[in-house]
Amino acid sequence: MKIKTSEAAKSLGLHPSQLFLYIAVFDDSLTFEDVWPEIGQEWVETVPVVGGHHYKHGLEYLQPAQPSQPGVHAHGLSDSAIRVLDKLCRQSKRGRVSVSFDALMNLAHISKSDLEAVLADLRKRAFLDQDRTGRGRISLNPAMRNEIDKIVQQSHGHVR
Repeated sequence: MKIKTSEAAKSLGLHPSQLFLYIAVFDDSLTFEDVWPEIGQEWVETVPVVGGHHYKHGLEYLQPAQPSQPGVHAHGLSDSAIRVLDKLCRQSKRGRVSVSFDALMNLAHISKSDLEAVLADLRKRAFLDQDRTGRGRISLNPAMRNEIDKIVQQSHGHVR
């Protein structure tokens, strides 16, 4: 049974592009272009440009979540998740440059159970790179660099 990509991504709490990144990781022989669907030029031409930005009709779930509880920021990440992103950024842990779970736990000053939950959330959002060593190494997803840097920069002063 097939479902729309947007519905699949929404049910997983992902942006559709993040879903395709996950799919591409399942098979090392696949490239991003192999899993990304083609779209007709007529669709591109129908997307109106308003004030220099494309209108995102019907994609409300892609908008940042509003804080619903203390410690959860506008982009839907907890203080601990932002702290982990910040620490990994500051240590330049991207792609093949990684850190162990224990070292990250000490670096971010987060308990083991909390860090496990944070890492699961960050993996779900495709902020963490796939551990290809099988040794539990943690690093940021280089493909998400701009988004991660933006989150960390916006959060400075809020998370230490």
